[in-house]
Amino acid sequence: MNVYLIDENNQDVFQKLLTKEAFHGFTHKLGVFCLGAVCDQVAVGALAGYPDGEVFRIISLFVAPSFRRKGAATKLMDTLETTLKGEVSTISIRFSATDPELESLCSFFESREYLKDDRGGKNIYLAPMSEVSEILSEYREKLEPHKHSDELLRFSTLSPEHLHEVKKQASEHHAPIPEGGIDGKNVEADLSYVLFKDNELLGYCLIDDSVLGLPTIAALWTRESHTLAVAHMLYKSLHRVTEKKYDEPYLAMMAVTDTAVTLIRKYLPQAMGISYTYYRTVGRR
Repeated sequence: MNVYLIDENNQDVFQKLLTKEAFHGFTHKLGVFCLGAVCDQVAVGALAGYPDGEVFRIISLFVAPSFRRKGAATKLMDTLETTLKGEVSTISIRFSATDPELESLCSFFESREYLKDDRGGKNIYLAPMSEVSEILSEYREKLEPHKHSDELLRFSTLSPEHLHEVKKQASEHHAPIPEGGIDGKNVEADLSYVLFKDNELLGYCLIDDSVLGLPTIAALWTRESHTLAVAHMLYKSLHRVTEKKYDEPYLAMMAVTDTAVTLIRKYLPQAMGISYTYYRTVGRR
């Protein structure tokens, strides 16, 4: 088993072993670095990723089924870690819980002393919509009369000036922003809420359909750790989601802050993770 740097001369041999996104990034010179594994002159595996500041993010790791558990992934990772030592401080990979090789992937990275990252913003959760409805009913009396009620605005009611101010202040406070932007086409403005007071942005809860087409909490944030304010925004948005009566039986949540993770675990204990992030510190010179 040998590992080679993938370049313009051999890229076609490894194309089928890379995700479309990885191969596109590599062929269009978008900073994607690729390695390929070869056994008996046959391409059997490939790895791809890119540097993001001090972190190298693996975006594709695949070994042909008939060559798994024969050392190909180990060789690829050994080569990557040796190559990157002194160049970045951390190597990171995220994969979905729907991956049929989930158990093997977790065991593989844990055996290489990679740590599971449970911090906010790293993983995605699914919660049964039935549990969401139960929680809304249970906490209605506590959250309906919350002091922030009059300061909560639905995104669909924001004036262009207000929306501009939300985007401006969100950027200034380094708030989590969905991939398509605060006013992106996937954002459900009628289900999303913003917390404003005296023209100051205090927080927001954004709903879109970015995870498997499910109603998704794409961003849940406040300027400070106001757990009750976050819970109230979450309550208002989820109430709107259940009123809309989606056909899908699940709500997806991107745990974009540690506060969001705490709320998910407290109020939706049946929520299950559907993505996992592992990382390892490799150190710089």
